[in-house]
Amino acid sequence: MTSLRIYWANSLFTEADRMFNTECVRRLRTCGYEVFLPQESDVNASAEPTAKDIFRSDTARILESDVLVVCLDQETIDSGVACEVGLAYAFGIPIVGLYTDIRQYRSGRGRMYKNLYVLGAIEVFGKIVTNVNELLTLIPAYQAVDKDSINNVVRHFDAIATRYGDFVEQLESWYSPRWSLQNEVQNHIDLTHAMRILEIGCGIGKLGHQLCKQNPTLSYLGYDAASEMTATAKKLHTSERCNYTSDISRARSFGRESPIDLVLASFVLHDQPRKEKALVEMESYVKAGGHILTIDLSTRDLPRLVSTLKRGLSSPALIQDSRFEPTWILPAIRGRGIELVKYESKIMSIAFPSQNALEEYFEIFGIYRGMDLPLGLDKNAYLDNRDRLGNVIETIRFPFEDQRVFDICLLRKTDSIQAS
Repeated sequence: MTSLRIYWANSLFTEADRMFNTECVRRLRTCGYEVFLPQESDVNASAEPTAKDIFRSDTARILESDVLVVCLDQETIDSGVACEVGLAYAFGIPIVGLYTDIRQYRSGRGRMYKNLYVLGAIEVFGKIVTNVNELLTLIPAYQAVDKDSINNVVRHFDAIATRYGDFVEQLESWYSPRWSLQNEVQNHIDLTHAMRILEIGCGIGKLGHQLCKQNPTLSYLGYDAASEMTATAKKLHTSERCNYTSDISRARSFGRESPIDLVLASFVLHDQPRKEKALVEMESYVKAGGHILTIDLSTRDLPRLVSTLKRGLSSPALIQDSRFEPTWILPAIRGRGIELVKYESKIMSIAFPSQNALEEYFEIFGIYRGMDLPLGLDKNAYLDNRDRLGNVIETIRFPFEDQRVFDICLLRKTDSIQAS
């Protein structure tokens, strides 16, 4: 895991400020973080730095950072710091405010006022702490934690397992031209002549059941980390050639029993914090000459809905988008004995018939929990997110028409290199 990159934002013009900055940054670096301190940069060491040079130098480092730490202890928030807060917010970079002034605890005329607009920009993605020790305790929360992110997804799909199948069937009926996951996968089974399939993220198992009915010689195992999903699948669809598990060791042993022709992941990888790592895992299951098929949400999916929601939520202009785009595939497979067979997009229109239908879509696919759409929502603020999104949805006219874009990638394993 790479070191967290922190930008330290504070006034740097007095000796007291510079000493405070140096000591705080020293403590952060002792913890292993990579910290940019503007007073140490070459441009600020110059006797005659230009405004453009300072702006360009510091802005470049803000945009490279994972967290902006801003000091709020001036009489009023330093104008440069306030500008840096606005820039970080616009690019979806989390911000932590450090506010140690004892006047914040006073009441009446002795209380210090801070601009609420600037504080609001900090608090959307971050928090304000009152001392350096509290800052050091909080900062690790901004280090990407793959396990926590995946667990949040698993908990969500466990909760909606009994509702998932019926809603997906209804959702596909809103597409024009008609499109179904089953037909798309069947086309690739015909293309690859796959006889033994492992599906990662099988949900309630309907796809595997349909594929086995349509292909009498097919052997299928569906894996899903959400145990409620596979429990539902086992009740509805298990047969001699069609089985389901939430035990990853069972999925791994399936490939050892007999070579796997096709590993399938439909609408799964966008939920993974590291797509490349997940792809390497799938590559380890498939036999040499076998294939990996991924079908997933494109960054171009639901553009009108995303734009409407971001505007209504006052979201940052740029937010990390976990959905698919072609640029990550080739670097991910380079040197791994995998070749790209094809990459294509399926484009269709969708018409959400009512407000209730759109709200159900948000519930089933975890939009209220910060999943799928790039809206910058707090993953742990379900109720607040539902209220805020509800206010925006009430401004939408139905039926609401938009565009769906699914990216489909077929890969072929060219040798028997296994991931460790």
